[in-house]
Amino acid sequence: MEFTAELIAGYLGGEIAGDPKAVVTKLAKIEEGEAGALAFLANPKYEHYIYDTKATIVIVNRSFEPTAPVAATMIRVDDAYSCFAKLLELYVANKPRKKGVSPLAAIDASATLGDETYVGEFAVIGANVRLGKNCQIYPHVYVGDNVRLGDNVQLFPGVKIYEQCEIGDNVTIHAGSVIGADGFGFAPDDKGAYHKIPQIGNVRIESDVEIGANTCIDRATMGSTVIRRGVKLDNLIQIGHNVTVGENTVAASQVGVAGSSKVGANCMFGGQVGIAGHLTVGDRVKIASKSGVSNSIPEGETYMGSPAMPGIKYHRSHAVFRNLPDLSYKVRQLEKELAKLRKITEEGVTFASHLDGHRIFMGPEESMQIQANLGSTIAMAFDECVENPAEYDYAKNSCARTARWLLRCKAEMARLKHEGKAVNPDQLLFGINQGCTYKDLRVEHMKQIAEYDLDGYAIGGLAVGEPAEVMYDVISAVEPYAPADKIRYLMGVGTPGNIIEGVYRGVDLFDCVMPSRNARHGHLFTWNGIINIKNLKYERDEQPIDPQCDCPVCRNYSRAYIRHLQKADEMLGMRLAVMHNLYFYNHLMERIREALDNGTFQQLSLIHI
Repeated sequence: MEFTAELIAGYLGGEIAGDPKAVVTKLAKIEEGEAGALAFLANPKYEHYIYDTKATIVIVNRSFEPTAPVAATMIRVDDAYSCFAKLLELYVANKPRKKGVSPLAAIDASATLGDETYVGEFAVIGANVRLGKNCQIYPHVYVGDNVRLGDNVQLFPGVKIYEQCEIGDNVTIHAGSVIGADGFGFAPDDKGAYHKIPQIGNVRIESDVEIGANTCIDRATMGSTVIRRGVKLDNLIQIGHNVTVGENTVAASQVGVAGSSKVGANCMFGGQVGIAGHLTVGDRVKIASKSGVSNSIPEGETYMGSPAMPGIKYHRSHAVFRNLPDLSYKVRQLEKELAKLRKITEEGVTFASHLDGHRIFMGPEESMQIQANLGSTIAMAFDECVENPAEYDYAKNSCARTARWLLRCKAEMARLKHEGKAVNPDQLLFGINQGCTYKDLRVEHMKQIAEYDLDGYAIGGLAVGEPAEVMYDVISAVEPYAPADKIRYLMGVGTPGNIIEGVYRGVDLFDCVMPSRNARHGHLFTWNGIINIKNLKYERDEQPIDPQCDCPVCRNYSRAYIRHLQKADEMLGMRLAVMHNLYFYNHLMERIREALDNGTFQQLSLIHI
């Protein structure tokens, strides 16, 4: 094919600087240009090539002003990059198309092939397949039963289209891609085995879509996985079941979108972006490479990082991250300074007031006096909560000191009650088991304080950053040595799962700020797991927070209303969320109590909460 500068300029609406009769027969990069080639210059950093290129014609921006003679004929256009892309499309469109049906292809007698369709060697066309006009089915392609292909569809070698899928006009699917394989759906039984959930939906790809090599688009569980018009997907992309990708969205290599998420129109995803399931990504969203999206994103936003966050926030965080070594050093210096301000002795602890810095002393006796004046139901013994991790020898010595302090607490409480100075004469005294995550220290300390005949025994110093499994192991190790007829208390715990695991290991009492603290941030507990009420998907959701809950909030208010209050920073939103979470926790404890009484606790522990 031959094109003159005059013809090209007319097609692009450009202006010629040079020979209008100059002829080109091929396309080339400007740095590799040779006689008879057409190249382009869009990026200023490649400008130096234009003065030496052997290309016959170069497309440039109208704003380009050469600083030296240019031998090539230039065609000035508004946007050199897009115009060159337009020429590439024209070039590809004019390439000779393959024709004919290979005798080595396996085509079911019920299949219908459109005019000018090409079917290559060892391609398989299933029953009741309908192919439009000018389709190109390359060797080793599989098209399953009842598939529908529009006009001008190209399926390159090794593409697999499973049964019932629908593909629109002008769609290109590159080698090795799989359309319509089963979505990843499995359900566990009561024994922990996973059973496949049948995937009976399909994949629907609208017109003008291009899909890169080795990309997989899973069929829907029910209904359709939908790729809207104009979408461009790179190589090695995974689209999960029941996903919808909006019009003209583009995604670079290795992007993964988990099941049932909705991606808006005109989005741009960099390479290796991961999007969790059941999320909504609004229109015109841009997500930077390697970002992990765990929450819905409103339209028009730019996100980056893992977990993904708004671009401005990410850049601010990254600035801090770069300075972490310096910040870490400063923290260590501050810790040393704070250690000077806090002094632990046998008598007690001296520390600086957070208000004005004046020195304050607190010992076992002072602690009991304060709690006696408060009149609380339970008084907690004075102890040292050792940081985690801590050196073994320090933790051992701290346990011994805590045990000695406990005896002083017991004596002081007895004195206060005897002298009538306790507001609540029936106030209970709980000792606190310490020992960091050293099981032997924990066990020995519990054995020791169990001999003091207290009203209850607490396990302290956990849920401070150690893995949950470590916490459970410590509880299991200590529990046999805690008096069976006394209350066992796990301090600072926790999540519904933590509570159930604690009860399973013999714990009776818990405390934690989690229900109220999490509620204020929009994290609400339900019998089907935690939901983030600030997610976009709840914007118009008229359901209660938890359809299984009968708290006053769930009886009177919708998810959409509470989300609105939270997003508007209305205090009422936080109050309603706290009310729901506290009700949930109270009801959880009731269910645990009932399950224990009925012998059904094992079944309760299997509930996903």
